[in-house]
Amino acid sequence: MTRESTSTTVASLFRLGGPIALGRTAIIGMGIVDLVVVGQLAGESLPQLTLAYSIVGVLTIGGIGLMLGVQVLAARAVGAGTPPLAGAIWRRGIQLAVLAGAAVIVFVVLISESFFLLVGVEAELAASGALLAQILSLSILLHLIFVASTNFLEALKRPVPGAVLMWVALLINLVLNLILVPVYGVLGSVWTTVAARLFLAVSLVVYILSAKSVRQYLGRSGETVSFMALLSVGGAATISGMVEAGAFSAMGLVAVRISPEAMAVFSIASGGLLSLVGMLSGGLGAATAVLVSRSLGEGDDAQAARTGWTALVTNLVIVGSIAFVCYLFAEVIAGLFTSNIVIASLFAAMMGLVAILFLPDLGQMVLDPALRARGDNWYPTVIRLVCFVGIAPLLAFWLVEYQGYDLSGVFVGIITASSLAFLALLVRWISLGRMREGKK
Repeated sequence: MTRESTSTTVASLFRLGGPIALGRTAIIGMGIVDLVVVGQLAGESLPQLTLAYSIVGVLTIGGIGLMLGVQVLAARAVGAGTPPLAGAIWRRGIQLAVLAGAAVIVFVVLISESFFLLVGVEAELAASGALLAQILSLSILLHLIFVASTNFLEALKRPVPGAVLMWVALLINLVLNLILVPVYGVLGSVWTTVAARLFLAVSLVVYILSAKSVRQYLGRSGETVSFMALLSVGGAATISGMVEAGAFSAMGLVAVRISPEAMAVFSIASGGLLSLVGMLSGGLGAATAVLVSRSLGEGDDAQAARTGWTALVTNLVIVGSIAFVCYLFAEVIAGLFTSNIVIASLFAAMMGLVAILFLPDLGQMVLDPALRARGDNWYPTVIRLVCFVGIAPLLAFWLVEYQGYDLSGVFVGIITASSLAFLALLVRWISLGRMREGKK
């Protein structure tokens, strides 16, 4: 097989990952718009909204991981020269999205308020946060349908339609927020999220069913795909994503024991700024998964390995540069997120630690999908369990409650866990490469 140059690989990553990153940036931008508009026009409701996202965010990320099987398996099917099988995988993914989304709605309705009370949130804040979480849970089902569809198109190397729709949805979200939040407060914001994601789910499914360029993939396949085939990839990714997101939520709950403002800062930093930059890494990670999966479908394991390394180095350079800029302009960035002087000042003070967190946490966003694309599904999940359940929350709690740290103790806890997880995934990627060389 012809060896692909590094520059060609980088170009392929950006051709596919660029639109994916731009589109996913718009999705996280919707969340940031919610935070900024509520922070500016209904600032007293910001703690309730960030509390709701502490549980809804975990479940959303878990659901997104569940849909990874659509992307990986469809890309392999295309690489193996079986286009109709890719379409069958998408249809099964839509069914899985509906089932998972319905389960999430029931779960949030039943446990959200009790959970908030259990972890020590005061009763009034718990009740209002739970109501917002229950409304937002409706948007998760819609978002999973959209994610299954974007993953399918990305596997076909057609990321642009989904990206364009995401930016249209961002505009819809912004306009509706500006109209509804001044009248209905934070309730107007969460219902806006539901409306924007309804638009995304319906419009992308309609596009797939009507686009001539996709028609060849939608024919009946002689092969079928089971839920278990999707879960073999997505199940491990779901647990892994929920574990890390759960750790960030747990950090937020440790932060709220310091003050509501501390929780707001941590939520803005992790769910806002870090997530926004993370969409760039996520785009490269998704492109890496598609290109690695296609190479494996074609039987070219060497190119799969080169793609992973190229993506990792490219990601670290980009993320490191952005982290440095954020540190230099900490006060300006903090002021963009909220008009609350106390929250903005505390956010700016924590920016150095946020910048440090960028590299290990966002570095995982390329290594993790690269490993899963090579069929290594459970190792990344076990690493996340050890680092983000066994280390992060316990270390943060110990630093804050027993060592007298302020919010910096929460960031130190998550930085430590992220760094250990990144190093463990890197060692695994290196070891897989050596195993491949040893077999030659």
